[in-house]
Amino acid sequence: MRNVVRFALGLFIVTASLALARPASATRWRNLDTRNGTFFMGVAGGCVNTQFGCRLISGSRIIIWQNTPGDGKNHTDQNWMVPAVPATRFIGNTLPSTTPQLAGLSILNSSTAAGAQVVVRDIDPAVSRPDQTWEIKTAQSVQAPFAGCFILRNVNSSQVAGVSGGSMTQGQNVIEWALYLGTPNQGSVQSPSGWHLDQFWCPENDITFP
Repeated sequence: MRNVVRFALGLFIVTASLALARPASATRWRNLDTRNGTFFMGVAGGCVNTQFGCRLISGSRIIIWQNTPGDGKNHTDQNWMVPAVPATRFIGNTLPSTTPQLAGLSILNSSTAAGAQVVVRDIDPAVSRPDQTWEIKTAQSVQAPFAGCFILRNVNSSQVAGVSGGSMTQGQNVIEWALYLGTPNQGSVQSPSGWHLDQFWCPENDITFP
């Protein structure tokens, strides 16, 4: 009986958390740097099977992963909620954590340091952390010529999510780092003109934000 009550409470927390995030839809975030293939933002280790279904482990690293047909994985850890309103917001995974709660993009130890690891961590609706709020900003808003793509800027540190070392390899960590500014409104994926492509993320589904 105690376990049933605990799980029911957990579902209530998930529901409250989802309401707090106010998602409008969900998408996968593809990294703009496709030199070595197409990589998506996901959770290290994916989800773990529990009696209640597949769940994420709070505190797991955020990585890039190239989906391989027939690899036996469903990659549901790569699905992220897109909140319905602009301004600062949570970016929650569509899978709850094992707690279970809404698991959202966060920074390890709430660090503001360049190079700090981006993780997925429980978002407590009562005590959310500053590092769990993000701005989803169009590339055009920073004068980058990559229509349809975005930067994910952490509000606590003012840094953006990118790939560690710009190394597009399977399982590479996603970290926070200052946005590299290229030539305003100049460049392309083939010739970035100073922009770092790994700092830009393109939604698989169409989304609109200012």
